[in-house]
Amino acid sequence: PGLLDTMYDGYFTEDRSSSSGLSSVEELYTARGSQQVLLHKSVLTEIGLDSESTFLVSQGVPREKPFLRKKVGSVWRSAAGFEKNRFSSTQPALVSLPTAVSMSDSFNSLESLPM
Repeated sequence: PGLLDTMYDGYFTEDRSSSSGLSSVEELYTARGSQQVLLHKSVLTEIGLDSESTFLVSQGVPREKPFLRKKVGSVWRSAAGFEKNRFSSTQPALVSLPTAVSMSDSFNSLESLPM
């Protein structure tokens, strides 16, 4: 939840922030935030979403429910290490650690995450 505390202010800009008074990363750890994905502005534009969109996220592995329905959370325009470029093959998105575990086939608890 303290990710933004590790970034210099000059390297971070937000297009749409949390309306709860929490930081956009802290909000991911709330009940409402667990249904959201924090996205980079370029991803929003590239896949045709707006700030009110709901979309499906592939869990990447065969499961009973291979997709999760998520909402657009906060939208970041720039953040150190969080941007799509010509060398990346993935689309930058951020979820909470508990959400990442629930989406993973390799990890079944927070304790099993390699940190």
